[in-house]
Amino acid sequence: MAKKLNDIQQKELVRLKEQCLTILNFMIEKNGELPLFDQFKNIIHETFEKKNISGLKYLSKDIIEWAKGLSQIDFASLQELLIKKFGTNMSQSDDKIIIEINRILKRGKINNKEEYNLLLEEVEEIYLDIDKKDKVEVINNLLASYSK
Repeated sequence: MAKKLNDIQQKELVRLKEQCLTILNFMIEKNGELPLFDQFKNIIHETFEKKNISGLKYLSKDIIEWAKGLSQIDFASLQELLIKKFGTNMSQSDDKIIIEINRILKRGKINNKEEYNLLLEEVEEIYLDIDKKDKVEVINNLLASYSK
């Protein structure tokens, strides 16, 4: 049985699916068809059908990371396409994530599994950066104190 979503969640689900497919289609246009692209498309459609918003968010992050490997010119073209189609680009998505991470850190408490996963991803990205040692420690303490 599929999850029941409110209108806002449904719109977010559709936007995430369309954004993922737009990025993948752009990469296919630039790099040619690869079996991996088809596999990703299938996973996106399955995740959408299951109404799994957090799953689509993870896919979106992975696809955006993948797109960052494009040439500067292609990446800029993709950013323009996303702005035209969705009113936002990949950098603005990163800004929203940073704002959310800072909000959680300021609050000093993780409220749900999505916030937990967001901080976990952040700490996995920055833990080797000596300049961010203090931030890693704060995040690790929050992660350790989170109760599901």
